[in-house]
Amino acid sequence: MFSIHAFASSSIGTYSSLTNVAPTSDPAMAISGNFLYVPQLANLFGFYALGTNLSRVQLSTPSLLADVPYDATPIDQAAAPSTTAPMLIHQASPIKLITDEPLQCLITSSGTGVASTFIFLSDGAIAPVSGRILRVRATVTSSSTGYSWQMLP
Repeated sequence: MFSIHAFASSSIGTYSSLTNVAPTSDPAMAISGNFLYVPQLANLFGFYALGTNLSRVQLSTPSLLADVPYDATPIDQAAAPSTTAPMLIHQASPIKLITDEPLQCLITSSGTGVASTFIFLSDGAIAPVSGRILRVRATVTSSSTGYSWQMLP
């Protein structure tokens, strides 16, 4: 099982030192200020960062800081996701986090713009899929709020 969580800002400035980006509103997550609290799915197996002026992205938790800060690369330096988005995925060997520890996203940027960071958490290593794979497309119409996750019917 896995989940996706985001940190995003519609207006970042020029930051030469690491600066917090707030987690997006998410009804399924415990969030306080600039911290997202690690859920039961506490294995970090992937990362994707997007922003035209992003120069560095770092994920930080007490358990990561006990070892080394997690500087996440590569960064998709674009306004919209690239066709082959540069993601860091290590599904066979995820990084173990501690449930309920605070997780923050820190960035540096060379100019103003938007920034989005997505983290992929799982309950363990992601096994390769075998057997029959079905592709399904679903659509929904709703009004939404920017920079927030929402439950849709």
